[in-house]
Amino acid sequence: MLSAEAHPRDSLQRQYVYSVLSRRAGGISLGVNLNPDSICNWACAYCQVAREDKPKQRLEVDFERAAAEISEVLESVADGSLLKEPLHRGLPSELRHVVDLSFSGDGEPTTCPHFPALLEHVIAEKNRLELRLELVILSNNSMAHRPSVGAALRRLAEAGGRLHAKLDAGDEAGYLRVDRSAVPWQRTLGNLQLASRLAPLTLQTLICAVDGVYMGADELDSYIAILKGLLDEGGQIAKIDLHSVARRPPFDHVKGLPLSFLQSLAARIEDVEPRLAGLVYSSPGSDTYLLPGAAAHLEQKMV
Repeated sequence: MLSAEAHPRDSLQRQYVYSVLSRRAGGISLGVNLNPDSICNWACAYCQVAREDKPKQRLEVDFERAAAEISEVLESVADGSLLKEPLHRGLPSELRHVVDLSFSGDGEPTTCPHFPALLEHVIAEKNRLELRLELVILSNNSMAHRPSVGAALRRLAEAGGRLHAKLDAGDEAGYLRVDRSAVPWQRTLGNLQLASRLAPLTLQTLICAVDGVYMGADELDSYIAILKGLLDEGGQIAKIDLHSVARRPPFDHVKGLPLSFLQSLAARIEDVEPRLAGLVYSSPGSDTYLLPGAAAHLEQKMV
């Protein structure tokens, strides 16, 4: 049976399409993994893929097979057979429904050359089967400057889909601490601005401690300044999702932070930038992976 604690990519015995029980979606989310080689241009400290243990051998995505798997799984959603599979049958009734299809998986989906064509295929199949599934792209926006990716994101918005964009830090030091990417920080910010003008953004910000260091008052102010800049330049922010470590991180020095801390960040964001009032949400991580003793220092951290 599916569990929110684990997201195996082979749950449907297919190479590219899988099924997970998603906290984000509040039910079953179908995933499309366009990075089966686990290669990503970010190496986030909290990512369960644990890329250091993976061989760096790039695998080309088989477009025909991926498209066929997408069609097969969506057809099983349409005729109800997907929910009859053993991994779905034992779920509570309130979670036993397919909420969305997301391009996510083991890396940045927009780095795949077939991403635009497979996105178009999903849209066409949804229309053919008259499915009311949400369509979601989980992205770090590192490729938004590419014309083909930009056009795909615009197409996503036209089809009523949602772009979930990563922003895990408020400054370059936080970015290097948490996301550990060779993609320059300024390019990340520029692509975020570009993407926000192509499709409404749901900003996903995972707050965690790395070696005991986590977002403080100065970094939060810089984070808010980034949000303000997006809005001032005509960007669209549909939602900001502040969350923390929910599944076991690959490294012992990466820890989650309490919901109360995330709520204090959310209150500060909405207080400083009224245009975001009602758009900032906090969701709890797992108590199992909290930074020891963090609660006692949170108030001082934000002064």
